[in-house]
Amino acid sequence: MPVTGDTKSLDLSDLLQTFEAHQKSCTLDLVTETGPARLRIRSGAFAALAFGGRPRLVDRLVAWKLVSARQVENARRRRGRSRRAVGAFLVESGALTAEQLREAGQQSLVEDLSDLIANGASSFELREDGGDARPADAADVLEEEAEERPDAAPAFDPDERALALSIPVGATLLEAARRSDHWARVRKSIPSDSATYIARENVALPADFEDPELAARLFASLDGTRTVKEATQDCARDRLAAYDCLLRFVRDRLVRIASAEDLFALATTLEKSSPQRARPLVERGLEAEPHHLGLLALGARLAKRGGDPKGAAATFKLMAHVFSESGDTERARRALVQARTHDPSDAATGERILELDLEEGRFHEAVEVGMQLVALYRKPGLHSKAREVLERLVEAEPQSLPLRLEWARSEVDSGDPDEAIEGLTRHGRKLVSHERYVEARQVFEEILAIRPTQKDARRALEMIDQQIYQRRRARARRVRRFAIGTLVATALAALLVREFVAQADLAETSSAVAHEELIELHLYDQAVREFRDVAARHPWTLTSLVGVQRRIDDLQAKLGRRGR
Repeated sequence: MPVTGDTKSLDLSDLLQTFEAHQKSCTLDLVTETGPARLRIRSGAFAALAFGGRPRLVDRLVAWKLVSARQVENARRRRGRSRRAVGAFLVESGALTAEQLREAGQQSLVEDLSDLIANGASSFELREDGGDARPADAADVLEEEAEERPDAAPAFDPDERALALSIPVGATLLEAARRSDHWARVRKSIPSDSATYIARENVALPADFEDPELAARLFASLDGTRTVKEATQDCARDRLAAYDCLLRFVRDRLVRIASAEDLFALATTLEKSSPQRARPLVERGLEAEPHHLGLLALGARLAKRGGDPKGAAATFKLMAHVFSESGDTERARRALVQARTHDPSDAATGERILELDLEEGRFHEAVEVGMQLVALYRKPGLHSKAREVLERLVEAEPQSLPLRLEWARSEVDSGDPDEAIEGLTRHGRKLVSHERYVEARQVFEEILAIRPTQKDARRALEMIDQQIYQRRRARARRVRRFAIGTLVATALAALLVREFVAQADLAETSSAVAHEELIELHLYDQAVREFRDVAARHPWTLTSLVGVQRRIDDLQAKLGRRGR
């Protein structure tokens, strides 16, 4: 049965010394400042350690240049489905000796144990297991032991377990005490392992370093792409010595803290060639300067390329916040739309877009976004949230009937049909007073759909139907009158046009008769023919029946007198 406790009542060092004194075998789960950790103790000595982010032993072998990444890959390929550890295959292939592997494992475990104990823990959970029944040199570590338990720290490294290490507790506690004093000095100049340094250009390293090779290797690695933790892990088996070198770099101003602009430039360079390395740089740059638009845009692109739509959405939301603070609401809205494109289920983003649209008077866009939010809220049954969105839309556009009907349905879904009926009734009466009977009918039909026994709504529908019938008859009469009037006006217009043309023709003919002096020359027959031609061209016109005929009669009278 597990035993739990906290280090306020029982110091971690005292607990470990008790295990050593009684030769206990157990697993100790610890809660530390950096997260959960798990410690394996066999017969009173440390055997294995696991915590989040701790490098695997084979990865450290590569970082310490004991083997190459290719050799590790080959060993893993040879291992296949075997239960043996990768380290055993490295030894068999001659990549390194068993002594080198064991020494590296011991150094790795001592380093991390010392730091863990120096930093302390707030609570623990003890699981006694009676020790490991396998022989000390066993290498057939089951993969099942590497599986992570959901309620504890990450699983032990199979390669470390295969070495069956036994690190004395007492010596480790002394090393932890020494490191505790040392870290206190380091943290005064290097406050965080997540800091990023860049080596200054045209700087020569002093020759009096205790380990010049380590100093040179560490200095060369400080190019802005690695944190302090990454640089020290990659360059040294003795992390304390690496920190001593870095501490001197900082004190002698041989390095400088990487700025947001430095990290932006480095991440931009790595964007296409190594996006997986560029993204942590962007994150560190944003920690230093959260409103750096270049870093935000680059972070969004990297998240999108990396198949992380939620990460891209979060970055676009930060960009929108920056734009809003600067008063650029248009660009803020575009950034929010991008965020919503990558994460359509984020209701908070939709709410912010809706708020901007309503503030800017973009009602069409507000309705589109609002109805999307309503659908999003209704799906999991958040009807009260859907109702709140519709209330805002109705307030912005009180004349929109579809919005009012949707609002009423959301009231019903929220369990308040009385409020829906009351609101619809008020709006229906207002529509009737403005003689908008078709819309009013839809409102009262919706009321009956909510509550079929609503007498007032049924009576209102009957009255509306009568009004609509009367309006239809009146409209039909107006249409008939309009059609007759239009027909009469068209006929009159045609007659007037014909009369105008006939008058023009008569005037032109009269002018020709006068010009040719037909009357003065007593050529009355020819003049009569001219006027009769006018009458033939414009029959059934007043001009022909009256004006032209009068002229013909006058000419025939003159012709008769001349004959006598």
